[in-house]
Amino acid sequence: MKILLLGSSGFIGRHLLKACQQNNFLVICPTSKELDFLNPNDEVFKDLLKDIDVIINTVGIMSRDKQLMQTVHCDTPILFAKIAKDYANDFNKKIQWLNLSALGADENSDVAFVKSKGQGDKGVLALADDYFKVSIVRPSLIYGDGGASTKLFLQLAKFPILPLPKGGNFNIQPVHADDVVLGIVTLIGNYHYPNIINFTGNQILTLKDYLILLRKNHYQKDKAIIISMPFFIAKIGALILQNFTNLISIDSLTLLKNGNVADNGVFKALIKQSPLSIHKFT
Repeated sequence: MKILLLGSSGFIGRHLLKACQQNNFLVICPTSKELDFLNPNDEVFKDLLKDIDVIINTVGIMSRDKQLMQTVHCDTPILFAKIAKDYANDFNKKIQWLNLSALGADENSDVAFVKSKGQGDKGVLALADDYFKVSIVRPSLIYGDGGASTKLFLQLAKFPILPLPKGGNFNIQPVHADDVVLGIVTLIGNYHYPNIINFTGNQILTLKDYLILLRKNHYQKDKAIIISMPFFIAKIGALILQNFTNLISIDSLTLLKNGNVADNGVFKALIKQSPLSIHKFT
């Protein structure tokens, strides 16, 4: 099995590369300079398709630049998927496209990140046929070594006093990176599952409780003092902080407010086990 892994230097991409190699897959990993998602080159991508069986796209970005996310999450993946489909049909061989998306991806969303993800998913799915197989993976908040959001939450969990919008009473369903990788690897060459699968953890809890749990697991500290911050104050803070990090913004607050949960029955069946308990996130 020969795999073209896009985004191998990213958070999930790095973990996925290791897992694929452990499963004795031959993995081709173009760098961002060799295959630039911002300035896609048709010929470069075509050259990479020789004898490829599976394409895994893990390229993603959080940015205040809406057009940037539109290009990275939608326009370029659809362009590359069209080229891959033509290649599969021309040579009468099956190629599988696995797309790492996001829970709640929606082409009609007001949040640019999930809108661009949703549009990209829709465009790639529309190309699916007997030779070009498409699977969309939509994970919730991912916990794992090297994850930017994990680093942010661990930093927040250190503080004994935490001012959180609405006291952090937003539901989340964190999933461990190891389970996400296991799910993707299991999908390789597997066409017996729905085209879209939500990858969510085994427990739903509030952001407040998640931070308290991380504080206990990582720092062996007692519960923090949670201060409930009005949402409009949090928005003002986000406007300031978004100048220093892409992880805190009006959009990220909106995502929290909307919730980030979904049924994980199909995901459990796929990985043949319950996702790792958040109590074991270390």
